[in-house]
Amino acid sequence: MRMVAPLGNLSPLHASGAGKALLAALDQEERAELVTQLNFDVITHKILRSRASLSKEIERIIAEGWSYDPEEYVDGMHCIAALVFRELGALISALTVSGSSVRVTERVFVGHGVTPKNWSSHA
Repeated sequence: MRMVAPLGNLSPLHASGAGKALLAALDQEERAELVTQLNFDVITHKILRSRASLSKEIERIIAEGWSYDPEEYVDGMHCIAALVFRELGALISALTVSGSSVRVTERVFVGHGVTPKNWSSHA
């Protein structure tokens, strides 16, 4: 399987690992403003389809420190994401790893104790 995302490609915030991680980093007011603009169109059969399901996922991301996109944007592709901060806590970006849903699974990362919170200790 080959997946190429063109430079500057935009994916819906609620349908990508990076998007959901970035939403989780916002304060509640900023997040609520952006979420009201989402249309929750069905892209794949696994996409989050409501504000309530997105809210629940954001709560998990805040608690665990990482985001996961299990075929929400592209069938057959999974993505795991974490936020990147400067030394003093300012958000820089989101870092993602994507791959085939057969190879990049939540179990591969979490089942082996490797989550974005501790990637550097496994390098």
